[in-house]
Amino acid sequence: MTEQRRDRNIREIVSDLYLRSHMPAALWMWEHHVLVVADKALEIATHELANIEKSVSAALLHDIADTQVLRNDVTHEQKSQALAKNILVRGGFTETEAEEIVTTIIAPHSCYPENMPQTLEAKVVATADAFGHLGTDFYSQVNPEKLSQFGLNMSQEQYRQWVLKKIERDFKNKIFFEKIKSELQPSYDAIKARFNE
Repeated sequence: MTEQRRDRNIREIVSDLYLRSHMPAALWMWEHHVLVVADKALEIATHELANIEKSVSAALLHDIADTQVLRNDVTHEQKSQALAKNILVRGGFTETEAEEIVTTIIAPHSCYPENMPQTLEAKVVATADAFGHLGTDFYSQVNPEKLSQFGLNMSQEQYRQWVLKKIERDFKNKIFFEKIKSELQPSYDAIKARFNE
């Protein structure tokens, strides 16, 4: 009998957290973003020969604090990392593995200049997250009304600027595999044109 992949344990725990959460956008995030990113991470990790358990688990956990606090909460990032470590250990990873997954894969997934992905698994998750934004109708669904459910209140102009800035980071900083960049180019161009009108 083969041992169950640990990312499947993580998926069960994370699914339960999102489905039981009282946060206004949690269910939407689970159904429309987290599952998309996890599925894409599995596909990319398989193709690129990255560690599947670590890549998929990190993808499932990359926004986990959304189940407990709003995005405008100053403790969001801290809570996300602590919660992710706890869930990884519950799911069968060692403390050392959990720490590594959080610090080297989850923490740099947003691809800010001071914290860019260095490992193959981190590049897989960052790319999968960019796909979750650019390869879906994410930017049609995440409007100012939806963002207010995350605790982010923006005027129409602030929202437009937020999207334009975010798609630049998505497309130019977060995609580490040329095949996926080519696939997402038309979507990026279309979103950019729409929000520049």
